[in-house]
Amino acid sequence: HYPLRRQRQMCIRDRFGIDNDSYYVTQMNLCAPEIVTLDGRYYIATLNPHLDGIRLARLKWKSFSKPVFAFDSESHRAEWSQKDGDLASVFTNSTRNWFHPRTEYFIGTAETGPKEFDDARTGMIEGPEFSVRTEQCVFYVSGGNDRDRLYVAVVDAKTEKEYLRLTGKNSNLLEPILADCRAFLGKSVKIRVADRSKEPWGHINFGGIVEHTPEKDR
Repeated sequence: HYPLRRQRQMCIRDRFGIDNDSYYVTQMNLCAPEIVTLDGRYYIATLNPHLDGIRLARLKWKSFSKPVFAFDSESHRAEWSQKDGDLASVFTNSTRNWFHPRTEYFIGTAETGPKEFDDARTGMIEGPEFSVRTEQCVFYVSGGNDRDRLYVAVVDAKTEKEYLRLTGKNSNLLEPILADCRAFLGKSVKIRVADRSKEPWGHINFGGIVEHTPEKDR
């Protein structure tokens, strides 16, 4: 029997995996996975959970454009502010857990130091006005799972209308979430990061947005 292992999936770029997880995508519980090609198409093959056969799934590669925010820029981080609450800071570069952010800095509402956190902290963070140019964007969100109290939202900069709300999966891994942005395409909007929970997993993490390159432009 092969051990069921957690396999780490990464984007295929120049170099990765050797002291460099910047292109990390997600994790999957698979046993002995293989990526194969057939007639120009990519597939992933892996053993069934009970080792009684093999499963195949076609892979579709996603292309991305430039990030919407520059979280590693000190001047850009200064444009974000805490509107209320007792959060330790707006941004963090904490490495206490398996966050795997795309940038060194990200928003983590429970982070109080390099290796410390406090789920009892609450607050609201807002970013500067911006607009997206593509119909789809990738949002990097993690943390507790509670759409009412823990979320990252896109709201209209003038009317406060909420267009999109995302929450975590009770995991700190900043996984990419492909979101439909047509409702606010080209409009002036802002990001609202809300933490209204003091319970275990009472925090939300936000690692930025990347515009999704349309199929016709790839």
